[in-house]
Amino acid sequence: MSIAKNDKVLPTEIWTEVFLHVPFKDLLEATLACREFRSAASPRIFETFAFVPYHVDNRLERFALKDTDAAKELEKLHFFISAPIACFVRSCSLRARQGSPIGLDKISGDHLLEAFFQHLPHLFNVQNLVFYGITFTPALISCLSVVPNIPSLNLNSCPLLQVPMHPPLPVIHVESIAYAHMAPTSYSSAAHWIHLLDPECLKELEVSQNSKITEQFFRDWATVKPFPNLHGLSLALNPDILPQMFSILGECPSLSQLILKIVGSQDEKLLLAALARAPRTSIPPVQHFHGPYELLHRFRMDRMVSLSVFNIRGEIDFWSDLDPDNLAHELNLSKQHLGNLQEFTALLSGFSEPFLLTIGSLLPSVKLLHLWTRSELQNDDASVCLSSL
Repeated sequence: MSIAKNDKVLPTEIWTEVFLHVPFKDLLEATLACREFRSAASPRIFETFAFVPYHVDNRLERFALKDTDAAKELEKLHFFISAPIACFVRSCSLRARQGSPIGLDKISGDHLLEAFFQHLPHLFNVQNLVFYGITFTPALISCLSVVPNIPSLNLNSCPLLQVPMHPPLPVIHVESIAYAHMAPTSYSSAAHWIHLLDPECLKELEVSQNSKITEQFFRDWATVKPFPNLHGLSLALNPDILPQMFSILGECPSLSQLILKIVGSQDEKLLLAALARAPRTSIPPVQHFHGPYELLHRFRMDRMVSLSVFNIRGEIDFWSDLDPDNLAHELNLSKQHLGNLQEFTALLSGFSEPFLLTIGSLLPSVKLLHLWTRSELQNDDASVCLSSL
């Protein structure tokens, strides 16, 4: 008897919600019970599509799959783009298989990769695209640009090859992009991606992995159009990019969240010297900031809602943390502008009751105060100190 025809049983929509909380192995078994269960479980079963076009080694050299594996991947592609299934796919992962097995030849053609991109528009409900170890050509970029809107795009170790400057490649209509790279031999291609992003569409941008990637990715920032709708930016600090960073921020009028990380070995003196050379440009009043406390004086604090700070040296050297007295002094300089701050986090060398009282007086509107010390981070039983003011 159909669920829709029997008022005494739960409707399909309720079962769909129930199946969101069932372990995947049990979910597959539940689909064997009846047609209604299979229909209710389908959104979760087919929400993720993983496709493997080839092997790559640590230098991103490509190697063809075995004929049997290639046939299976192609069959899987045709299944997921079919009319009954495509509507359920929400996340799509295109990952090259790591390693170069003995006996496989280097790729002379990308027939699997081309097949995927040609059929990508069939996956019209995809919210998240993940590419790992994929080498992009102008033809693949053109296929990706056909997608009218990509909510989230994750690029990891995805170099651009044979990128012509004239005529320019079509732009990619992506709202949120996260870019990282593992292969140093292809760092230079990072600079090309900034030219391919639709300025009107982009809302969030994350460039991670290391500071060299940040330097390359933003190398040509001055030659691209501003991003008027960008409200979230996350990047790894680099002495060479730091002076330019404030010009970048000044061209993002909608920016509300800024995350600045220090990844790998950096010279504290070079970072501070680069900060001193940075021009005094106008910076949008961000609401959420995570980064070195040494940069606080460069920001307007009156709209800040959440603030997370560390010492520049504290992320470079695991044992060097932010001195609480220095932090209190810096906050005291901006105390008249901290009235909207709701959440505050700091990595400290230590703190005392007088310090907490000082922080309480400087941050009267804070509802959540997170204070971390290295000893607590190393203790599994006391990972964070949380105080409510």
